[in-house]
Amino acid sequence: IRDGLANFPWRNYGFEFAGSAEDGVEALIMAKAVSPDLIISDIKMPGMNGLELTAKIKDLYPDITVILLTGHNELELVQSALKLHVDNYLLKPVNFDELQGILRKTVQTINARRNRQEQFKKMDKQLSAALPMLKTNLLSELISGRFHTEEEILKWFELFDISTGQYLFIATSFQLKEGFDPENVRENWLVSMAVSNICSEIFSKFTREVLY
Repeated sequence: IRDGLANFPWRNYGFEFAGSAEDGVEALIMAKAVSPDLIISDIKMPGMNGLELTAKIKDLYPDITVILLTGHNELELVQSALKLHVDNYLLKPVNFDELQGILRKTVQTINARRNRQEQFKKMDKQLSAALPMLKTNLLSELISGRFHTEEEILKWFELFDISTGQYLFIATSFQLKEGFDPENVRENWLVSMAVSNICSEIFSKFTREVLY
């Protein structure tokens, strides 16, 4: 069965065969080495059986899809496997038509998970880019008296990962051109950036972090 699965046309379904193991212990070592998307394992194996392997895989690498092979007289073991969040199971001998159907669903699941991960990375990147401006707005609101209690302030400081302690607030005032003419907006932006950069350059010599 293992040799048959090794020679299955995996590439037709978007997979690449990464190797085979003779027991659960070897399979766990291989999983750590090659980080597979999918593991197909027998339930009954020497050393570490399929249920023990599944439990360890799901604990260490929850994103790995696990499909277990089982005999007709091992359905009670399948119930135990489902409690371990095994993704699917196949009856031996393996029916390749059934395997193909499971693989199609597995590819969809893996692609959906990767899309979610990419979305989370994109959101995290966007948040990281916006964080300096969010911190600036927070401190501006603090200076303007928006917050009424220390607890409320500390809550927002914790959310934006701003350490609490002693701070020096310096307010600068400079003349901006009125109106929404594009040239006025551009000049106002340049002036504000110049003031910010000067403050940052001066105070970065004395403090770990400058927010403005």
